[in-house]
Amino acid sequence: MRIAIVGCLHGSLSEMYQTLPPVDLVLCCGDFQGFRNEADLDSCHVPEKYRTLGSFHHYYAEPRDIPLTIVVGGNHEASNYMCELFYGGWLAHNIYYLGVAGSVIVNGLRIAGASGIYNQNSFGRGHFERAPLKGGSLRSVYHLRQWNEERLRLLPPVDIFLSHDWPVDITKYGDGKALVSAMPRFRSSIDTGTFGAPPLTRVLNAIRARYWFAAHMHVKFPAVKVHAANPTVSEPHYPSDPTPKEWLDAHAIHPRGSIKPGPTNQRATRFLALSKPLPGKKDWWQEVLDIPAPSDKSPPTLTFDRAWLAITKATHPFPRAHNPPILPDGASALPPSTLPADVNARIEAALSSLDNSAEVSNVQVFVKTAPAEGDGIPEAHYTNPQTTAFCAFLGIQDLTNPAPP
Repeated sequence: MRIAIVGCLHGSLSEMYQTLPPVDLVLCCGDFQGFRNEADLDSCHVPEKYRTLGSFHHYYAEPRDIPLTIVVGGNHEASNYMCELFYGGWLAHNIYYLGVAGSVIVNGLRIAGASGIYNQNSFGRGHFERAPLKGGSLRSVYHLRQWNEERLRLLPPVDIFLSHDWPVDITKYGDGKALVSAMPRFRSSIDTGTFGAPPLTRVLNAIRARYWFAAHMHVKFPAVKVHAANPTVSEPHYPSDPTPKEWLDAHAIHPRGSIKPGPTNQRATRFLALSKPLPGKKDWWQEVLDIPAPSDKSPPTLTFDRAWLAITKATHPFPRAHNPPILPDGASALPPSTLPADVNARIEAALSSLDNSAEVSNVQVFVKTAPAEGDGIPEAHYTNPQTTAFCAFLGIQDLTNPAPP
């Protein structure tokens, strides 16, 4: 499949679609900014000078001829709209949001992702935020949660993973010197091991994705993490994937070949961070790759991932506590697990109750909730029928999408 990956869009959808060559699929790594109308700007935590409507509302208002597009959320989003689609759903015709965390199948490729960025103070909390968002909730709503990390780590091997933030130590597996040369302000956090998100590193080590794409830092950076052999897990081998050296050479910030990519006969994660649209640096914010897929249906078919459906059902309900667990003084360990002790047994039970993976469009159909810009007066909150349909399909109670009082 010919896949376009883009970094922080910041609402520049029209510019993105107009400049991309023909592709089968578009993947966006957050800061998508799906503003339906001016009122949605009030639910985006962004400085006033960056509060612009962008072009998403045109795609929301009526269907456009665009390739299937899959997105995760960043830290500058229409968070009220994404709250409507907590488990994922269509933001517009042919634009699908993976939710706070999620996994889908496209032509046999497992594409998973995590929305948001890491914040230590929010990590152990539940998902307590509800629209209308205000005060601290406007910020915490896009913070990564431990519950989502633990669920994502239960996935089988993943083909493509999308995140906004970076795994915390990924800079060790690329040309860190070139990164610091391009972005000197990163040096301190890289040196202290605080550059990125620790939970994403743990997810990376667990699912060993073939490809991992991220954004957020507004710089292009490739890396390859070679994983130790795991004889207990059956992982497919894709000889047509680029070797670690080919990947690093093709995407290097400065082509100087100064790092050793490691052996080529083991499972490896090819990581690439992308920037945002910048004058004179078009190749920093988008990349077009041919990634081997098990099937070549055209147009690409988006189906639910049975493994993720089972995980979602087995780990329901999600934690809603506002305050995180209290840790011992100076503790850096994870808080106690938020998943039930018998989660694996629950997953097996859920798998046996699920039909074969269904096409997403058979369950979730895009419906405009808020009016598009110029079409009416928005309300403070909307109950999204896509979330209602998803919960009914899975047989779980909808706790994220209550009707307004």
